[in-house]
Amino acid sequence: MSALPFDPASDPLSELDGRVFLVSASAGTGKTWMISDLASRWLLEEEGRRPESILMVTFSRSAATELKSRLRGRLLEIRAALESPSSVDVASLPIWLAELVQDTDSARAQRAISLQRLRKVLPLLEGVNARTIHSFAAAATSSGRQTSSGEGLFGRAVNETITKAVFEDPEGLLSLQESLGRGRDLGKVLSELASKTSALGGLEEGVFSRAVLAPFDEPTRREESLLASLVREVTNRMIELQSLDSTSTYDFLISNLFRVVTSVDADADAAALVEGIRRAFDLVLIDEFQDTDQAQWEIFSDVFVGHVPVVIVGDPKQAIYRFRGGDVVIFQDLLDRADREPDGFRTHTLRTNRRSSPRLVGQLNVLFRAAELLTPDYAEVSIGAGDGDTSETPSRTIPRTWGFSTASDQEGLKPISYELVAAHRTAETAGLEIRDVRTRPKPTRDDLSSSRVYPEPGLVTNADDVVCEDLGQVLLDRLAGEPDADELLRRVTVLVRTGTQATQVRDHLRRLGIPAVLSATESVFQSPAAKQLRLLLWAMSDATNPRRSGLLVHSWFADHADSVRHLAEALMQFGPGAMTRRALDGATTARILSEVDGERSWTDLEQLLELLAAAFPRSVAPQIAQRWLEDQITRPFEDQGDG
Repeated sequence: MSALPFDPASDPLSELDGRVFLVSASAGTGKTWMISDLASRWLLEEEGRRPESILMVTFSRSAATELKSRLRGRLLEIRAALESPSSVDVASLPIWLAELVQDTDSARAQRAISLQRLRKVLPLLEGVNARTIHSFAAAATSSGRQTSSGEGLFGRAVNETITKAVFEDPEGLLSLQESLGRGRDLGKVLSELASKTSALGGLEEGVFSRAVLAPFDEPTRREESLLASLVREVTNRMIELQSLDSTSTYDFLISNLFRVVTSVDADADAAALVEGIRRAFDLVLIDEFQDTDQAQWEIFSDVFVGHVPVVIVGDPKQAIYRFRGGDVVIFQDLLDRADREPDGFRTHTLRTNRRSSPRLVGQLNVLFRAAELLTPDYAEVSIGAGDGDTSETPSRTIPRTWGFSTASDQEGLKPISYELVAAHRTAETAGLEIRDVRTRPKPTRDDLSSSRVYPEPGLVTNADDVVCEDLGQVLLDRLAGEPDADELLRRVTVLVRTGTQATQVRDHLRRLGIPAVLSATESVFQSPAAKQLRLLLWAMSDATNPRRSGLLVHSWFADHADSVRHLAEALMQFGPGAMTRRALDGATTARILSEVDGERSWTDLEQLLELLAAAFPRSVAPQIAQRWLEDQITRPFEDQGDG
């Protein structure tokens, strides 16, 4: 048997009732448009369907906000087409909408009904439940607690647990530390495992053993037992601390809901809660599913699958949250199940990239296929990207070494296939050069005659350094003689594998005098300005301490090293606004603007001070302001702000 396809543009939506609809979507293939179009169609197909009965789940607040915005935008596009059917390009419409704009009696009648429903739906769109998974868990369990990453609480719980173990079983604790090996900190391991097991749904034996055994080579049974005991102690202490602090960590929100969902057979209250959640939603759409972990999927599966349509959209190539427990194997397993159990699933693949040029798409296909080749001559491989036709470009399997699967022991799962992507556009505006940087070539005579500095030829021991050097030189060459350098730099994007590499590239470019940021939406709390403000507030927290104020000499606020007490008094008596007016005097402003990327630093500092003033409209002690800033710095970026 094989999976049954479903075309969201034409097939009847009733086919999805009680089923899982799996959508594989590469970047740029229009997955957000498809989600919003499908939700719009669902709202209009039957009378009485309510926006608040739609649940859209994704992995960041900004993405959740965008989903809701795109749904509204799509409904407005549909309204324009229905109100002026003669002015639309029918060929550009999905089949279901193209049928409504036909010049026939039946189409006109159905068009009038759809417009009537659409006008009822539009004012109610704020009711759409577009949420992060953690926001959904909090709402589902009626948790009114403040949420946080829980780093401080985890640290406290771990320290208390280890201290207790020192007195109760010092020999066992020493043996456990030795089994971890050099360079591994027991406290950090306990924190990671407690967080991981809670994210996986708690301490159930099978899940817990897989998480616990991960950091060990060959632990003894005693060490395994002691580690399990310590992790349980940390977890239990975390629950107590969260209750005392009236907070909840993101992982424990999932863990609590998982326990509720999996205890319905033995707990009437849990069964009633799950039934209430199930009745609240008639359509569930999960975006970025490749980053879902096992507990999250079991929650959605137990509550919704078999009862309402569950639309799952994901791309294994974009799995980036493995460090949080995100497991692409779940997506892989569902694809296999769709083949084995076709009655419960429908599938669809978005194959056409609508964002990039054919040349770039074609060469990215080359890049992904290159992992299969035994030769480094990647650029010699030829795979085209036509105007949407992929019939003559067969799918190729990518080996596990690409990291698509997080569980190499899952023998029953077939490798995920890399689907070649076609291009929608025809303009040749971008390209890709694949270079082998394993060795530094010997400079040619022409190279040596140029002003460029060439490193010693030979084997490369750190490719990251080579990439940074080469990238910096390429940009410097491009910037030379460029009349509008800012415009050029705005069009430059550097893609890397890890956050550490991104920071390394940014710092290297800044050392060369090239402005660079980690992303267009980089959190202001991760900026150099946040570190500078943190130092200032730290000095103000003990204004009479000469050691603290002396360190300001090496900061943006060097001119205030002798007047820290006055800044602290202004903050305590009149609030952040008065402190800001004193701190940002002419000398401080000039010093900040003289830095590399000074204008951005000034803007970031100004924004931070505005956020501080919003958090504390009146007077505030420097210690409290410092604690607030440190909390913002340690919070994950996607969890900052409202929504």
